[in-house]
Amino acid sequence: MTKYGVVVGSIRKNSYSKGVADAIVAGLPEGSDVTYLDIASLPLYNQDYDADSPAVYTKFRDEVKAQDAFIFVTPEHNRSIPAALKNALDVASRPWGQNVWLVNQHLLLHNQFQEFQEYWHITFCVNHWSS
Repeated sequence: MTKYGVVVGSIRKNSYSKGVADAIVAGLPEGSDVTYLDIASLPLYNQDYDADSPAVYTKFRDEVKAQDAFIFVTPEHNRSIPAALKNALDVASRPWGQNVWLVNQHLLLHNQFQEFQEYWHITFCVNHWSS
C-alpha cells in the first residue's frame, strides 16, 4: 500500500486547492493510505531552531518521512508559491543535510500555471536541498 502525503499550499478555509486535492485523493487506488500534512500550524522556520527544534517541527518531519509519495496542490501567490508552503518546505528540508522530502515520487498541481517558476521552486526544494 502506497502512503501518499498531500500538501495543500493554500491554508484558506474552503480553498480551491483543497477541493482539487480532495478530487485527486478520491481517484487514488483503493486502499491508498492518505495523509493531509498540516502546514498551517508550523511556526516560521528559523535556523536558530535547528539545534533544538519545536515539537511541531519534529512531528511534521516525521509525517513527511513516513510518506512514499507526495501530492502538492497549490495556488500562485505573487508569481511564486504561498508563504505557508515555502515555510513547510524549509522546515522539512532543514537542518542542513537532513532533508526529509527526498522521495522519488512527486505530483505537483498548480491552480494557475502562467509560468513554470512555481514548479521549479517546489521541485528544487524537495529534490535538491541538503540531501
